Amino acid sequence: MAIVDFTAPSSDPRLHFLDVVSGKASRLLVAHGSGSDPGHTGFLERFSNAFGSNASSEGAFLTADYYT
Repeated sequence: MAIVDFTAPSSDPRLHFLDVVSGKASRLLVAHGSGSDPGHTGFLERFSNAFGSNASSEGAFLTADYYT
């Protein structure tokens, strides 16, 4: 399972991976879309699913296979 805490600045490890079998967790850096932070402050200001917005999408997503 992967969870991104967009309330944290992009300079902090805010991507959390959890192995639900072993219980092992890791934290990594993750960027947001440039359209989500037009002032380049490091904090996400808005979400969008609109094509060409360059913004991060909000919500829960299910992938078809393992993520590497």
